[in-house]
Parts: sequence; C-alpha cells; structure tokens
Amino acid sequence: MKNNIIVFSVLFWLVYNYSAQAQETFFKKYHSSEWKKINSIIETDDGHLIFCGVVYPINGTSERKGTITKIDLSGNLLLSRDYEFNCGNEMV
Repeated sequence: MKNNIIVFSVLFWLVYNYSAQAQETFFKKYHSSEWKKINSIIETDDGHLIFCGVVYPINGTSERKGTITKIDLSGNLLLSRDYEFNCGNEMV
C-alpha cells in the first residue's frame, strides 16, 4: 500500500511537472484576398519565423506568385512580400 502511494505520487509529480513546462502556441489567421499555400517554415537567428509558399488568385486565373512572410513568436506580422514566378526575383 505504501509503495502504491509513492508510485502514484511520483507519477503525479512527473505529469504535473511536464504539463507546467508545455510549449506556448498561438493560432492566428492572416486574412488575404488570395489563397495562400505555405510550404516551409523556419526559425531565424533573431527569434522570428519565416514561412514561404505559393499564392493562387481567387479570380480563377492560373497566375501564381511566390510568397514570403515573417512573423514574431507571438504571431504578429512583421513583413509579407509576394514575388512573380515569371519575372525572376522582381517584387510585385
């Protein structure tokens, strides 16, 4: 009986300690007049996140653009740029 209480106490402490150190996350929507598909996300050395992908216009045309967006770890938008695929590195 005493061993059961010790085992239960240790398990409770481990679960409590693990949950107290849970990762902070956020859920944020970034509204756009176009449909964006994110392909890759990286964390930068300065503690921000950069994600890149493809932008598809909603008007039904086949034109698409590349997109790069930078946010902070709280999800605040810092920078967003779209790039034409057929114009090299020209910024729109």
